[in-house]
Amino acid sequence: MYALFIFGPELERAYGHWRYLVLYLLGGFAGNVLSFTLSSYDSLGSSTAIFGLVSAEAVLSTRTGIYLGREHGLFYLI
Repeated sequence: MYALFIFGPELERAYGHWRYLVLYLLGGFAGNVLSFTLSSYDSLGSSTAIFGLVSAEAVLSTRTGIYLGREHGLFYLI
């Protein structure tokens, strides 16, 4: 939940409500499917959705040069 608190609001502003929801759901679904197919252990959870949002932020940052979280001092990429 803390990761959603940090990454969520700025990503939602950048992508919009519906794209953010699709990114979250698609990241969670794809991550769990990959974890199920590549690992012999059972796994289920929202961590793959969080990693999907972090990946979406990385893609946004590299393609547009917009680095989210800079004004709050959360992290610096440059």
